[in-house]
Amino acid sequence: MTYKRSEKIKHVNNFNDHLEVITDGSSSTLKLNYFWLRENCRCEKCFNNTTNQRHLTIIDLPDDVKPDSCSFNDGKIKILWSDKHNSIYSLDWIIKYSQPEILPDPILWSGKLSEATTITCNDLNSKTKVADLIRSLIVYGVGFVNGLEPTIDSTEKVVTSMFPVQRTFFGDMWKVEKYLTFLDTAYTNEFIGAHTDNTYFNDAAGLQIFHVMKFEEGGQSLLVDGFRAVNDVENVNPDFVKCLKNVKVESYYSDETRLITHFDSILKYSPCNRLNQIRYNLYDRSPRMVPLPAEQQGLFYRSLRCLARNIQNPNGEWWLKLEPGTAVFINNWRVLHGRASYKGSRILGGCYVSMGDFLSKARMLKVII
Repeated sequence: MTYKRSEKIKHVNNFNDHLEVITDGSSSTLKLNYFWLRENCRCEKCFNNTTNQRHLTIIDLPDDVKPDSCSFNDGKIKILWSDKHNSIYSLDWIIKYSQPEILPDPILWSGKLSEATTITCNDLNSKTKVADLIRSLIVYGVGFVNGLEPTIDSTEKVVTSMFPVQRTFFGDMWKVEKYLTFLDTAYTNEFIGAHTDNTYFNDAAGLQIFHVMKFEEGGQSLLVDGFRAVNDVENVNPDFVKCLKNVKVESYYSDETRLITHFDSILKYSPCNRLNQIRYNLYDRSPRMVPLPAEQQGLFYRSLRCLARNIQNPNGEWWLKLEPGTAVFINNWRVLHGRASYKGSRILGGCYVSMGDFLSKARMLKVII
């Protein structure tokens, strides 16, 4: 249920283990555990409002803490607790923290996407325009910024006006050409199928930014909505999605100086069962056997092959030619990317942004509430 702010309290009822708050809005009835209420008191004795950290710890409270008395007035609930502590809670605060965060709903897409937001470099001083870009990255997984100089410095300036760059062993800002600077197919001129980056990291980058600063022939970019592909798999066989959600797969990166590995599921969901991330990279998948009995591994391969077919469905592919001066922002937890082979010179600049930093910006701009 999605709760509205600025509702009014109609009545408050005490029960054995929870407080029931009846409102005049869509919230209707809120049931609040006593211990949750007491340990989240925001008075200065329980909470440091300067550092936004708790003073009180959960072991400081008696197991059976409950109200001795309770009243409400002007959108606030006042409680005298059995441990003789007084607390005041606003209804808006209760509504906000008794439910999951509210994010814009994702819209699935196939083929060319005309709805993705495009802003210009001149828009970066506008919180409204930046919020539009961030909303597009949640709703569609893609957004664009136009008007850049075709340089790494210009690309970095655009990104860092909104987010800090996420450093990896590839560096902060990177320049990708057809030279094996790193042992990765991206540093060749070969075709690369749709995939997400960093499956071998514990925390894959949230965003990646691409700016094609120079090209000659070929090298078109490929984008695929991974969430749409998962939805298509669900329509084929829900057990396939369940398998890809539960089975951990090892991915790896290896060169002369490092060997990085990570086990994780291909599909990851939020606590409220919303698809949160797809970690799909057939290039970086380790040969290590998935941790399943031999007789159950067939289901895993059927599930993964079904997902691969839906990702490679030509009707779901968006091929676009990125021009110098335009940076594409991609939600790496949702949208897969690839590249056509090319001839001659092609220089791509870009970087990563952590999902934590991206979501922080989304919250500060009230895209997530």
